[in-house]
Amino acid sequence: KSPVKIYSQQFLYHIILQPKAKFAFEIPANQEAAAFIPLGDATVNCRDFGKSELIGFANEEGTVEFTNKGISPVDIIVFGGEHYNEPIVGEGPFVMNSRHEISQAYRDFFDGKYGEIQYS
Repeated sequence: KSPVKIYSQQFLYHIILQPKAKFAFEIPANQEAAAFIPLGDATVNCRDFGKSELIGFANEEGTVEFTNKGISPVDIIVFGGEHYNEPIVGEGPFVMNSRHEISQAYRDFFDGKYGEIQYS
């Protein structure tokens, strides 16, 4: 549990799935979810996925089953939360609601409004 204040329900899990193991995850009602497999291969709901694949579950409330058919452990990152009802625009390190807000974020950054890194 994080001390960071949040404004909507969210979750983030790091699963280490041992060889020949299965793990079932229940997507909470009214939430979206996705999984990321940084290295290795895993079967997710009977479909095979590999290294660096992102798997979206959209609005699929229910059980997701992860299976490791391999001989090495597999890391799986599962994350999600309540549906976000605003537009999302991302560029570089910035995520905003519009291209205009992205432009403003770049201006603010180059104008030094985000502070300075103090090197020792």
